[in-house]
Amino acid sequence: MIRPVGFMENYYIPLLEGQLLKGRLFDPVRAQRPLQTIASDDIGKFISLAFARPDRFIGLELEIAGSELTSPEAAEVFSRVLGRRVKVHHLPMSVARLSMGKEWYQMFTWLNKSGFQADIPALRCDYPEVSLTGVAP
Repeated sequence: MIRPVGFMENYYIPLLEGQLLKGRLFDPVRAQRPLQTIASDDIGKFISLAFARPDRFIGLELEIAGSELTSPEAAEVFSRVLGRRVKVHHLPMSVARLSMGKEWYQMFTWLNKSGFQADIPALRCDYPEVSLTGVAP
């Protein structure tokens, strides 16, 4: 079973992308809590490898990720890529609950408590044929 973490492409959700382009990253995840993400292309690489080499994957539960950044680190990356400052704004959980609904609130609560636990260095070592996109602060 291949279990991807949060998708990097989630930053393209129109509301979030619009705020990023205005220099604001609103995030209910605590600033010191890293969020693991993976590019959808990298998920495809793992799935392709699993079909090509089923002996390596049958019976395996594998959480996959390519990057792990706190929201301030993510803002630094967006600032560098966009060529202008992106500032993090912590979104209180009560606001997240009211504005996003119960399911999003539950997800952000979980991300703040434990979140994803992929071992990114081990993934890079064990599956070198999958060149993970990863993002560095």
